[in-house]
Amino acid sequence: MSLRPRYAGTGRLRLPAEVTIVGADDGPALVEGRFGPDERDPFERTDLEGLLIAESFARAHLERPDQVRVWYLLHGALDVEGLFPRPSSRPGVIRAVRFRDGLDDVLAEQALVRWHLGALVRLTEDGELGEPERDLFPALRHPEGGVLWLGGRDDHERRITAEMAAYRRFEDQPGVGGRDEARDWNLGPIGVARFLDVWWPRAHATWQHLRRSDIAVLPVPSGAWDHAWAAYDEVWGTTPARSGALPMVGRDRTGLLEVARRLLEPYIQETNVTGLALGPLQAGDGPAAAPFEVIEERVWRSALLPIHLQLLEAYRRVTEGAPGAVRCRECGHPILALDPRRTAFCNDRERFRFSQRERRKRLATPPAKRGTQP
Repeated sequence: MSLRPRYAGTGRLRLPAEVTIVGADDGPALVEGRFGPDERDPFERTDLEGLLIAESFARAHLERPDQVRVWYLLHGALDVEGLFPRPSSRPGVIRAVRFRDGLDDVLAEQALVRWHLGALVRLTEDGELGEPERDLFPALRHPEGGVLWLGGRDDHERRITAEMAAYRRFEDQPGVGGRDEARDWNLGPIGVARFLDVWWPRAHATWQHLRRSDIAVLPVPSGAWDHAWAAYDEVWGTTPARSGALPMVGRDRTGLLEVARRLLEPYIQETNVTGLALGPLQAGDGPAAAPFEVIEERVWRSALLPIHLQLLEAYRRVTEGAPGAVRCRECGHPILALDPRRTAFCNDRERFRFSQRERRKRLATPPAKRGTQP
């Protein structure tokens, strides 16, 4: 049964015919392959575990290259480079038939989907977000290096450069002779003392907190930063905000939804119609009995597009007052609340395990003492 979300149209996903994991001489492994003629409905539960494609992608052990190959062949390629080309991309890969993903990009996209599922579970619950829950807000990879933590209380905690993350003090950097060298930096109104004694140590401590708390560090597609996140670059007025940049988000329930919306938008924009076709004419009585049927054709190369359409449907349910995602009562993994027949367990196997364990617990518990009859 296909659980096709709204705005998915008749979209289908092209499947790879070949997938190869190759080691790069100057970087991490690459996932390369060629698309074949086969397509599939990405909204059907074809996984052996009975999972939706978003759930399967979030749970797969993609840190293992052999599992990446298996997942690609069963579910589809990510084709991150084809979906969001970088300015430095070389046109060597023929996009019509081939794809090439860095393993680091695959893991970053998986972290993004996992974050969405966790956010949906929390948004499904009642209640406003509290201060301890600022760790729900992710850190974003900044295009100039370092990260932007959306859960930071102020600019000292939000903007963390790569150097601040790596070194506890400014003068600990290799090749830096001492604190006086900071005077050569263009710090604008921040000032050297504030930069060295406040921003740097707080940013480094915040980075350590991100690592200890396993806070997600998520990718931002090429070209999406200026519109969605450039307002955060105006650190104490050092960088003027770009025209049309969206404002900062609050650290509350509405802010969490807005973060999710901005992270979803670049992917949803890529799910647009790829072609139009006219369906076969149906026989009927009268001139108005069989109108022309216009079919919006959507054939996707990247599995990330149907995944994000599923996530969008779940977020729409949350904003409509319905559950978006819950945790399986047996395994604890998040599951999207898109199927009314599956609201508590991932699949029948997990339901059976849960019922069997509960039965064993009942049998192991001595019966309650009953009052004796006179």
